[in-house]
Amino acid sequence: MPTFSFVVPGVPKSERKRNVRRGEHAARVDTPDRVDWKGHIRACIHYAMADYDVLPWGNAPIRGPVTLTIHYFKPKPASYPKNPTQKYPWPDEWMTKPDCTNMTKIIEDCMNKIVWGDDAQVVTQHIHKGFDELPRAEVTVEWPDEESRESPGKSASTEQLML
Repeated sequence: MPTFSFVVPGVPKSERKRNVRRGEHAARVDTPDRVDWKGHIRACIHYAMADYDVLPWGNAPIRGPVTLTIHYFKPKPASYPKNPTQKYPWPDEWMTKPDCTNMTKIIEDCMNKIVWGDDAQVVTQHIHKGFDELPRAEVTVEWPDEESRESPGKSASTEQLML
């Protein structure tokens, strides 16, 4: 499977919108710090893409199903205990907000029309939050190459089930 990876340095942020009224209409817009974070993510994507003479997926965004793997890291807060407590039974795991899904939404949206057509193409996700001295998000996208795509019709496993 071909892959594309990039790193977004900085403490990962989650998707956050606020309501804005303009006359009779209301809209949900990104908060200013999230607009900056999205720009930073897009810059990291384009920087990683510059390493390729020809992008692994060609000149157009990926069209098929993709697998997304993201590892989020932030420094361990000084307030976190070194040993298990009732509040933090697993002190080596990042189990506080923001949650993985909201952090992932912002990165998926930034990859729309650049890496893939739409984030609806993500069929498998692997997401991890952890502690490290260097805050960052490590992103890897995988997709099936053209040769591994099955021909249209019934797959072998479907035919076996029908017997």
